[in-house]
Formats: sequence, structure tokens, C-alpha cells
Amino acid sequence: MADLTRLTEEGVVVLAGRTLHTDASSFGIVIFRAANDDAAQQLMQGDPAVQKSVMRAELFPYRIALMGAKEKSTGMHPGAL
Repeated sequence: MADLTRLTEEGVVVLAGRTLHTDASSFGIVIFRAANDDAAQQLMQGDPAVQKSVMRAELFPYRIALMGAKEKSTGMHPGAL
């Protein structure tokens, strides 16, 4: 978690969290900024939890289509991601 906290403070991670289920259907998601697919893969594979096989990771490039006004007012907008 310290790695995600640092990346959030650096502005790389936009959001990170997990579902509230505690069964096998639970999963986490991290949305982060990366210059390209290679940089995204490197960041994802460099995560300590992924390296130790505590978590597994899969990359899904993503583009925001709509965002609520509250998020826009905090400086998060599609052009920034």
C-alpha cells in the first residue's frame, strides 16, 4: 500500500480501491496515468504485491467518456488522464 500511496501523492495514481465483497468475487482497481502501454506495464509489474504474487494484475487501457461535475471541480478531467 505504501507504493500506491507514494504514486498517488506523485499524481500518477488517479484512484485505487477494492470492492466491498469479502468472497472470491472481490477485486481491486487502480487507475493511473502512464505515457504509453510499455510504461503502464512496467508500473503495473513493478507493484510489490504483484511481484510477490499477492495480487495479480491485468492492464486495460481506458479513456474517460463522461465524468461527474464533482470530479471535474477537483481537477480531474478527461484531458488530464
